Amino acid sequence: FSGLFKLLLGALDLGKMLRFVSNSVIIGFLSAVGVTIVVGQIGNFFGIQLDRGVGIIPPLLSFFRNLSAINWYAFAAGLITLILIILGLKLFGNKIPVALVAVIIGTVLVTILKWNERGVVLVRDVGIPAKVMLSFHVPQVPIREYLNLIVPAAVIAFFGMVETVSIGKAMSQTTGHRVDASKEMIGQGIGSILGGFFQAIPSSGSPSRTATNVSSNARTRFATVIAGFTVFLVLLFFSKLIVLIPMSVLAAVVIHSSVKLINLDVIRQTVKSRHVSAFVTIATFAATL
Repeated sequence: FSGLFKLLLGALDLGKMLRFVSNSVIIGFLSAVGVTIVVGQIGNFFGIQLDRGVGIIPPLLSFFRNLSAINWYAFAAGLITLILIILGLKLFGNKIPVALVAVIIGTVLVTILKWNERGVVLVRDVGIPAKVMLSFHVPQVPIREYLNLIVPAAVIAFFGMVETVSIGKAMSQTTGHRVDASKEMIGQGIGSILGGFFQAIPSSGSPSRTATNVSSNARTRFATVIAGFTVFLVLLFFSKLIVLIPMSVLAAVVIHSSVKLINLDVIRQTVKSRHVSAFVTIATFAATL
């Protein structure tokens, strides 16, 4: 249903409406998304089981309440991975897949030193199966439930459009590429419809994946196609190795990518430019959080 709504939005060329969304709103929205993603990973990074809740306050309060429970081995693995990514990008730039190499090194380190026996949580410990779960599935939804699905599906579709265009506009400041929101909706609509037959979640733009793609020097949309096939092949042939990756190591990769969504230089320029721009940025940031 969300895919059908996205197709409709794209076919009617309603993506043009989002050109009226100001940069101040985009900056506030993406900065808040970046903060939210980083906060959502601090539990994994420090090896603490945090309380889940709406917004960033519950996990932050949970973190400070459980400082004594920090797993220093998990933190060390995450910190080493983060340092390797930062140093690797400075030394090699985008000539090699720095994040991937850092993840491999971090995983090998934890495995050799047997830190998993000291409480470092691995991917396999969070319930992710060590095999590909892929099967064709026709949803059995009674007709009487269709009306109950329409409103949530419309909300998911609209939020996906806003999120995608927000990310696209923010990244265009770095890459110079403009986003055609209507075409994005058509593409995501097709993805969501097909995904529905394989029990996938609705397609949408991903801030952390987009930031990782841009920082990895991706040039065209085909980078995402390659990423998709790579993930599938890795899950198909190397899934038993994937489950050995420490969660703190993965958290380091996500944190490094997501911090880039918080562009302090652009925020500073926006706040200094006009009082109205500053107010809109701050209001959007607060509302998103």
